[in-house]
Amino acid sequence: MFGEIAIQKIMGFHEDKIGNMVDEKRPLLTHTAPELWEKLKPLARQMRHVPTPAEDRLWQHIRNRQLKGMKFRRQWAIERFIVDFFCYEANLIIEVDGSKYS
Repeated sequence: MFGEIAIQKIMGFHEDKIGNMVDEKRPLLTHTAPELWEKLKPLARQMRHVPTPAEDRLWQHIRNRQLKGMKFRRQWAIERFIVDFFCYEANLIIEVDGSKYS
């Protein structure tokens, strides 16, 4: 535990108000321009309603803060892309390979 805390302090991490470790030095590009979001929203919604089996299985394990208290969003628009899963606290994007791109 001590080693983990020391590494986090050296690397510039801090604890946010709900206990997640956050690195303020990395830029977060998490927003989409409103006019682009209006175009992407129907596609993102459709993709949420029809996930691939791999996406659905992963979602069952990370939803509702089940993974270290981190909040994940699925089919999240970032700039002009829709990513499978996104966690703001961890600055993490997960793309799941599956049959939808075949």
